[in-house]
Amino acid sequence: AMMMDARNTEVMLVQCGDYDEATSLALLYDLDLDVVFDFLVDKYLGALAVERDELLGKGGLYGASQSKTLQTDRTRSTAALLELQKYLDRHDSAKTNHRYRLGVVEKVLMKNADFHLQPWLTEHYLTHNPEDLIRLYLQYGALEKAAKFSSKTIQLAMKKEELISRHPNARWLPYSLLDEIFKSLAEEITQLGSRLQVAATAKNVLGVTNGFSRSESTQPTKRSAKAEEKRLETLKEIQRQLEEDMQLYLENVERESIF
Repeated sequence: AMMMDARNTEVMLVQCGDYDEATSLALLYDLDLDVVFDFLVDKYLGALAVERDELLGKGGLYGASQSKTLQTDRTRSTAALLELQKYLDRHDSAKTNHRYRLGVVEKVLMKNADFHLQPWLTEHYLTHNPEDLIRLYLQYGALEKAAKFSSKTIQLAMKKEELISRHPNARWLPYSLLDEIFKSLAEEITQLGSRLQVAATAKNVLGVTNGFSRSESTQPTKRSAKAEEKRLETLKEIQRQLEEDMQLYLENVERESIF
């Protein structure tokens, strides 16, 4: 009963913005700090949403994307982000198995898989269980991010001071996840290529039928096709880079193991 009361008090303190008191109480009663970090993430994302709405209100979606002069006050989201970082730096460590950082990343990706995570959140995983972040990216459909981060992980592992020959203490790479990424990239590239080919064929047929006339109604389709073409090229480049990094890594490890 006392533990339940302590947990309820922790939640109440968090809701009142008394994060220091909430964390102190949680540590005293050996409670999880997930409530604190969940609230801090919501506070940060909420501040971003308000700022976005304010910006869109100054010129609409098109105006916000085209104007170089429209600005909005980032004070709230910046303060919320710094607050989140402060509590992570203070309470997330090897002792907690860095579970709070992972929880923050998952909550953000759950809300928006396309969200640009701050480098101070992701770079931690270059040297601490990179598979954790890669797995989350894949879980929430952020394939490009999973592949790019995998490349960064491999490139770091190839640095002279990091490269270790094949022995029991060798640096481990998440090979099964890399296989999954390669498979997903190949499938996505094939599907995109097929869709673009079908669209091109339909366009040619339509062009012959209409005497190659161009109407305004085709503009959204053209924009969509351009976006898919760009994504296809991006995925191919990401795939090429990851394959190159993986090949170089394996060659370097093999070379080092000879000596």
